[in-house]
Amino acid sequence: MCAAAANPIPQSTRISRMQVWGGNCNAERSVHATGIVGWVFSCAFPPASCGGDVYYLSSCAAEDLCRVVLADVAGHGAELSAAAVRLENLIAAHINTHDQTELVRQLNTAVLQVHDKYATAVVLGYQSSSGKLVFTTAGHPPVLWYHGATGAWDMLHEETEHAVQHEGLPIGLIADTDYSQTAVDFAHGDMLVLYTDGFAEACDPQGNELGYEGLLGLAAAIPVESPEVFGERLQEAVGRFCGRSDYEDDRTLVVLKRV
Repeated sequence: MCAAAANPIPQSTRISRMQVWGGNCNAERSVHATGIVGWVFSCAFPPASCGGDVYYLSSCAAEDLCRVVLADVAGHGAELSAAAVRLENLIAAHINTHDQTELVRQLNTAVLQVHDKYATAVVLGYQSSSGKLVFTTAGHPPVLWYHGATGAWDMLHEETEHAVQHEGLPIGLIADTDYSQTAVDFAHGDMLVLYTDGFAEACDPQGNELGYEGLLGLAAAIPVESPEVFGERLQEAVGRFCGRSDYEDDRTLVVLKRV
């Protein structure tokens, strides 16, 4: 089971202008930003209440750009808290910039390279005025993408057939990194599911790993309602696959829906 957060805060959080919200401690709450509703669940490996899964959401001064970052960092105690603070500071420094290439370069230097192969991240930036979503995946599990218009599910990746150009933003490989910036249209009714490997690497009683495709299959079998209801049902589905409620890793789930 996941212990309650050490410092409980309201169960619904509005991400308002120039605000960065998140951290690396246990959380379960609904979140709201312009054009986006979401749900965040994060549980550190017991008995800890804070772990290596680091999640942040921010809103720019005009409340037109919502950024979401989920990172999975290996380490312990103060080392993880320092990584969370570095990431928060980077997001705050780039809070008004839709082009996230410089953010990703600095994230790569300040967090990912520091922890070598034991750190991954996914960075999303949603602009409500254009409906465009830019994303970068740095070794992180692929985001699950529900298309509201068709009811289809797939994975959000750099080679997606849904990639589009975004005026004023460089698309493609980010200089000095191994990562790319890609843009897609995030349509009304679409939903994204971000997660850490604590979910994807969950195993059944015979030791078979769920994997990305398995998690996608579980997601596709769940009716798409509110992010909170969907997220809770996906957690329950993973628990049924495992045959138990305890896990062997930190686990974080971020569900975002365009409204």
